Amino acid sequence: MERYRERVIDHYPLWRREGFTIKPYSVVYEGETIMDEDWQTASQLMMQTLLPGEGVKAAYLILHKGKDCNYLVVSQWADHNMLRMLAYRSEKKEPQNYRDVTASGLSVCVWDMQIHCHERNAYVQHILRDPENTNLIAYYEDLYRNGSPRA
Repeated sequence: MERYRERVIDHYPLWRREGFTIKPYSVVYEGETIMDEDWQTASQLMMQTLLPGEGVKAAYLILHKGKDCNYLVVSQWADHNMLRMLAYRSEKKEPQNYRDVTASGLSVCVWDMQIHCHERNAYVQHILRDPENTNLIAYYEDLYRNGSPRA
């Protein structure tokens, strides 16, 4: 087991695709880098997984370049207060070849949980706290900043 160390977590400009607004994040193990083709693959995979439904057309994506493999975690708000989450994994030797590992139950690590915690709190604050006056713009602008879950 390796000792816990913080990882760089970044957010990127919002994506707008087919009526959805997506908040993209990255988590990077020391020495790893995110390439343009990583984001292209993430975008394509995400668009294949988003489902139309009731409620807010909002989602967030975590692209995690880990020590031994890579993960994409797609999280889509659904039915007003539910989170639909799918996980994909690629091996280092084939970084663009992601396979669905949702059914394995492994989808969220301790670094990704920081983003999930922030997104849950932002969604409650801007969408659910006052359903008559939801503020999607504020939700979209409320981004996790490394080391500060409520920056």
